[in-house]
Amino acid sequence: SPRPYISGGPVGGTVRCWMRSWTRSRVWKHQIRRQRVVRMGKGKGEKPGVSVKLKGLHTPKYKRADGSPTTYYYAWRGGPKLDVGEEPTPEELARAFYDTHDAFKRSRLPDPRSTITAALLSRYINPEEYEGRSEKWYKEKVRHVGILREEFGEDDITVFDDPAILDDLYGFRNSMRDTPTKANHVMAELAAFLGWCRKRGVIEKNLAAGIDRFEKKKRAHIIWTENEIDAVCREATPAARPLIRAAVLTGLDRADLVALNWSEVGEDGFIRHRRAKTVELAVIPIYGALADVLNALPKASPKVFLNGRKQPWTADGFSTGFRRAKIKAGIDKRFKDLRGTAATYFYQCGLGDEDVAEIMGWSEETCKEIRREYVTDAARADGLIIQLNKARTKV
Repeated sequence: SPRPYISGGPVGGTVRCWMRSWTRSRVWKHQIRRQRVVRMGKGKGEKPGVSVKLKGLHTPKYKRADGSPTTYYYAWRGGPKLDVGEEPTPEELARAFYDTHDAFKRSRLPDPRSTITAALLSRYINPEEYEGRSEKWYKEKVRHVGILREEFGEDDITVFDDPAILDDLYGFRNSMRDTPTKANHVMAELAAFLGWCRKRGVIEKNLAAGIDRFEKKKRAHIIWTENEIDAVCREATPAARPLIRAAVLTGLDRADLVALNWSEVGEDGFIRHRRAKTVELAVIPIYGALADVLNALPKASPKVFLNGRKQPWTADGFSTGFRRAKIKAGIDKRFKDLRGTAATYFYQCGLGDEDVAEIMGWSEETCKEIRREYVTDAARADGLIIQLNKARTKV
């Protein structure tokens, strides 16, 4: 690695480090990385004993009324001014810098004894409680919590024990009527938050749990046909085609497919993958068509699906390519609808709720509800007919 050299005065110098970056034109370009540092040594002309990087230190220079120059010191641009004199020593500047940052961090930590809703929401969204969840899932949760904080953050949490709050909660839900899916997610987040508070003895009731949700638009009739899948695959890049095929053969979401490891593809004929969204374990049999897709993939990485640069796919990167291919093919359906297509196929093959729940990573409690959304009655009837015919032949 390149060795940095220090230049500048005893306070506010810069550390310069030559960095190399490889461009597509295959030309090495040199870039300079600069960071604010202070040098703490014994005296002028002597080598400094310690070089401390004060990342973000803002040091604007001004002129006084008499024309003499002066420098102000701020913890960061737009941040609080450091409590130092006009000509601080490096030690005084570093101490004030870190003290100001520590005080700011302490001011943002929620009080564990506070019953203000905003403070409890900060504790509720602690990322340590959601280890194993995907980054996208956690970002969505943070976004929903932000909406709740804006609406109820200044209220004391005990107001949610009063049944009179129900009228306000329904009014809050109805204010998002134009976006019913968002409204349902936010109200579900509120119910989860109040349940979290109830478990910790902060409130006695969870009144949000009984609030009706807006009816979701059923997508059971939106099924990808074989011709549509073939059309999208023709327009997609060669690296994206196996992932599209695997989506309709496994029923896994986009985030689960790009995160799938070869270690989860068992030699016993099953894929065992814990879904990022629900943390439920999906156990998928590797049947003929799926085995053909997996056997054609190189095992050059721990990840199953790689992009054109032989690197693991990112969810956003794949979405961009899939959207372009879908537009070129003239198809107006979602990638998520491939999951419903897979569920429909499993039911048409005669699998029951318990089997489909295990494959799709659904809990048995919610399997019937999700089936009504994703699977048509005709597909369910086909599966029942297959099961009845098998039972009749045994008789």
